[in-house]
Amino acid sequence: MLILGRDSAFMYGDGKVAYGDIKLDAAEIRMDLNDNTVFAVGRTDSTGAVTGKARFQREGHRLRGRHNALQLQVGERLHP
Repeated sequence: MLILGRDSAFMYGDGKVAYGDIKLDAAEIRMDLNDNTVFAVGRTDSTGAVTGKARFQREGHRLRGRHNALQLQVGERLHP
């Protein structure tokens, strides 16, 4: 994880986040800690296959990001 100042955090590779009852997995996760936005996306490899697609789970409900991207607005302030 790379944290820039107090405002942004980035995860590259096999990113996993657990926040309360929320779980998020993706190849790339970007968090804006000012506006509580989390952006997750898969990566396209050299063969064109997408790996690490964004997967979101909360209270037993699962969601896979459309076009391999998922953007969330979280109700509470996030802290690294």
